[in-house]
Amino acid sequence: MTDHLFKEFEIPQPFAWKNLAEKELGAPLSEIKRWIPSENLVFSPYATYDGRPAEESDSIRQCQRSDTGWLNTPLLRDYPLEEAVEKIGHLIQNGADAILLDPVGTAPAPADLHQLLSLLQSINTRFFFQPKNRDNNIIKEIYNFGGLKAGGIALDPVAEWLQNGSDFRGYLLHISELVQTKSTAKNFFPLLVQSHVFQEAGADPVQELALCLATLVLDLDILTNTGLSPEKALSLIYFSIPCGPQYLTEIAKLRAFRSLHVRIAQCYDIKVIAEPFIHSTTSAFHHSEDEPYTNMIRTTAQAMSAVTGGCNALTVYPFDQSFKTPNDFSERIARNVSLILSHESSLNRVADPAAGSYLIEDMTLQLADSAWNLFLEIEEKGGIVPYFLSGDLRRLLDQRWNEQIEALKKDDVMVGVNKYVQQTENRVKTTMPPVPWPPYLPKRNLARDYHVSISQAHQEKP
Repeated sequence: MTDHLFKEFEIPQPFAWKNLAEKELGAPLSEIKRWIPSENLVFSPYATYDGRPAEESDSIRQCQRSDTGWLNTPLLRDYPLEEAVEKIGHLIQNGADAILLDPVGTAPAPADLHQLLSLLQSINTRFFFQPKNRDNNIIKEIYNFGGLKAGGIALDPVAEWLQNGSDFRGYLLHISELVQTKSTAKNFFPLLVQSHVFQEAGADPVQELALCLATLVLDLDILTNTGLSPEKALSLIYFSIPCGPQYLTEIAKLRAFRSLHVRIAQCYDIKVIAEPFIHSTTSAFHHSEDEPYTNMIRTTAQAMSAVTGGCNALTVYPFDQSFKTPNDFSERIARNVSLILSHESSLNRVADPAAGSYLIEDMTLQLADSAWNLFLEIEEKGGIVPYFLSGDLRRLLDQRWNEQIEALKKDDVMVGVNKYVQQTENRVKTTMPPVPWPPYLPKRNLARDYHVSISQAHQEKP
């Protein structure tokens, strides 16, 4: 239909891109560092229109969001519930579209919780509640509150089990019972599947995606065994996926996840597949405690990856949140990153802004295929539960984590961590304690653990 357009311009052949790139870079492409997001996966420095069949790219695009924009969702952490009510009003007036609430304490008073829910109802604000424990009465109160039309409960029971051994089946059965007793609003999600637990243990993007799928399948199997249909079970779940520093790779990661979500739905013979709701955050794993202001730049790039990749909600962590309670300044900077991307960069006006990029399309397809193959390997071993109990999961992530530490000792650069470092006497000297059996997943920080590794190496020298 458009073949007759722009016929004066020939389609560049791959060698033309290669020659131009080498001329501009002043070196052969063979000497340019390649992107290696995962073992056995190497991204080319460029891609062309004939690199993949058109139908493969089309299938990826069809899985992406059809609408635009995202919810600016700041994290409100460690506030007593009665103080959170006033704080939420301030956040909404200053650019927040939704709230991720992680309150202080274990069990909020019912009166305080009801006051909070009533406020959120009155200002029509989405609310994601991140409880510090699994008080079923609190979960039930939130779920049954009639005025809460959108949001969710930010609790992934499988992720908690992987970190501390807490029971996950009981929570899933409780949610199933609630759902069968009272239907939920269309845009309220009582279950979360997240990949933070994997990234913070050392996972690369392929492993993140594969393990997220394995968690999703475990949840779906348990829920459908209680009598819920696959369609209903899948509709209860939303996803939280952090974005790291590999800018283009992280864009492709979110796009690949939407494609993989469709594959899983098709495996359960779901006919009408709703778009997944993806909450994305900046990466706490890549925060630097010694050079906190560099985190402002990191989180900005990570936030751009998230919104370009098509997240529905975005939480930008304050630059100092990894080592202290954020103050008004750091919270405002984090909130404004999302606002600038929306109002000044206009990224909120375009659906799937990465569509049509040969390189990102190719990266998306490769990530999806690699993650699917790893997911199938995990399923062949019985799924994520036996894979974890056997120690295979911990060994997989430990290996990748060690590779990341070694890469920082060689060629990889983390500004303020292993290059352009300002000497400081305030660095916290820590050790990495062994994790007992069963091999629970540790919560790591790349910059901190790099310094620990260097310190230990110096101590071991004769």
